[in-house]
Amino acid sequence: YPTTFINKMIYRLALIKVKLGTKGNFYDKGIFCENELFQILEKKLKNDKFEKVIVTGGPFSLPYYLAKWKSIFEYNLVSDLRDPWTQGELYGIKTISKKRYDEERRREKLVIEKSDVIFVAGALMKRQYSKTYSNQLEKITVLPHGYNEHEFNKTVVKTEKLIKTWIYGGTLYPESYEHYKLLFKYIDSIKSRLKLDIYNRGTALRFEKYEGVSFKNLIDPKSFNKVCQESDAFVWFFPEKFKDFFTTKLYELIRSQIPIIYIGFEGTFSEFIVKNNLGIYINANSLKEEVCLIEKKLTNLKYNTKFPIEDYEISNLADLIVNKNCSPRVIGSN
Repeated sequence: YPTTFINKMIYRLALIKVKLGTKGNFYDKGIFCENELFQILEKKLKNDKFEKVIVTGGPFSLPYYLAKWKSIFEYNLVSDLRDPWTQGELYGIKTISKKRYDEERRREKLVIEKSDVIFVAGALMKRQYSKTYSNQLEKITVLPHGYNEHEFNKTVVKTEKLIKTWIYGGTLYPESYEHYKLLFKYIDSIKSRLKLDIYNRGTALRFEKYEGVSFKNLIDPKSFNKVCQESDAFVWFFPEKFKDFFTTKLYELIRSQIPIIYIGFEGTFSEFIVKNNLGIYINANSLKEEVCLIEKKLTNLKYNTKFPIEDYEISNLADLIVNKNCSPRVIGSN
């Protein structure tokens, strides 16, 4: 986030330059790599024999380029969309002009039409794409997010502590600002037995100082997973717009076997957490009345240590992409 006047001016000038260089979404991080990517792909396909090319977006420019070049190289194209494209709210898509948005819609349509297989990250995305591109329905398959086993320590001993530790890592959402304050005040009132550590890259949100709440810099994934394995609960706020979204972080937390305190809105995400005994759910609108019940609900939780998390390990998911031999248990769980 640029904070000084000079940095803000530099940012705005750079943004103008980027806008002049693309017809679509100027926040897409792949918009200037087309020529370089083409040269790399041409060299690879010329020297070796490949059955298929697999591309992941975002950045959504990447599947667009691969769809454009399919007729040149005649490869089997697998497009893996990890986030919603034109139907989402990420990567600044809601802030661009109608003309640029229409260009992104054109690119998305080309990718859907040219791809031989399309993987999406969740059931909600499949419903959205199936509705918009009903004639391409047979191509679209759900492939959930996953975790990387190499980013976990094999054994972590969770020791009993006088002060329990709850943690959070990631974005702090402006829509949840008042709910954050409610929880922070509660934790501050019982700081003798509970603390909350928040790992964040910096946020525009400003909170008063709470002795029971510590803000820390982001750490590498393996270190953060170790912190999760050692902590007592992961506090997760979601705005209502994300009530049906599943993220990579979910599967990393299940692998860490850390109970989730989900404070948000009823949807497929809350249903998944509760149904599988992976944590507790507090409706955000009821937080003021229920914040003092969180500890009790956690104590009563019979955490599900038998959840088949290995199905979501990256190497197993990669096999599904390569072979398109999707396990019903993996696909049906999201």
